[in-house]
Amino acid sequence: MKKISVVLAEAMIGFLVLGVSPSTLFAQQNAGFPEKGRIISLIVPFAAGGSVDISARLLAPLLEKDLGTTVQVVNKPGAGSQLGINSMVRAKPDGYTLAYTLLPLTVSTYLNPQLKASFGRKDMQPLAMHTSDPQYVTVVTNSQYKTLTELIDAAKAKPEKITTSATGIYSPEHLAILQFQKAAGVKFSIVFFDGGALQTTALLGGHIDFQLSTLGNFTSAYKNGQVRFLGAMARENETLLPGVKTLESQGYKMYSYVSRGISVPAGTPAPVMGVLSGAIKKAMESDEHKKSIKEMNMTLHYMSPQKMAEFWDEVEQQVKPLLLLELSK
Repeated sequence: MKKISVVLAEAMIGFLVLGVSPSTLFAQQNAGFPEKGRIISLIVPFAAGGSVDISARLLAPLLEKDLGTTVQVVNKPGAGSQLGINSMVRAKPDGYTLAYTLLPLTVSTYLNPQLKASFGRKDMQPLAMHTSDPQYVTVVTNSQYKTLTELIDAAKAKPEKITTSATGIYSPEHLAILQFQKAAGVKFSIVFFDGGALQTTALLGGHIDFQLSTLGNFTSAYKNGQVRFLGAMARENETLLPGVKTLESQGYKMYSYVSRGISVPAGTPAPVMGVLSGAIKKAMESDEHKKSIKEMNMTLHYMSPQKMAEFWDEVEQQVKPLLLLELSK
């Protein structure tokens, strides 16, 4: 018995030296996953530089450390995230292909018959929620619009002349803009891009008047004093900028969040999902990841596969009526 205990103790030390926790290693052995040297692809269905891309690149190294294999971030932008998600749902359900599925974007994409998405809810299994943040009404520092009221008054005076942007039809930004227009009784001109970084570049270049997006897309611009925030589409005390008023406090009761979750193809074995979700949870609990995400002005919000699935169903119920209203026009 003493020899067995010594062997086990030495093995435990060996696991820790390798940077792999014993619980994770045992789970991996039970699932037969991942195979040594086999690459795990983490698809970002947007261009590089946006908040989703940043989230993925901060997470991947920690997953590599825990899983003991390479986790490669792959940007596949296009069609409002459809190209990237298509790549994931068509992949073999073996745990080696993951993709960020944004809520409500993914939901609005497959619910909208006009987009003719080749995937639906049944083709994906939620793995874990990573980050979730409210959206902000943002202008450049030298914008003529100093307050939310000034922006809305200009939009009322010049229908469809005030420009803004979104990352695709019925993307989180687009849905937020539709809410904004309805609540304020205005109509904006919307320009569509393939990623948050491209939107911000357009804003800073003076090509659009304002942008609705999460704070993570403005990290550098915010630090450099290039942007101002006219309001947050957040519930009270859920904004990363305490000095910025919520839209609700300014007379417009509406909320909009971008929730960045990770999913796998339907049919992925439960033990494999357990290994991946556990690794994501462990990474999110690390001081290193908490610090890096905070520096990028994003908020960690872990959800297990079951909790993310329940949240996903709630989002569907919220998006359906808004889509039906827009499509009936």
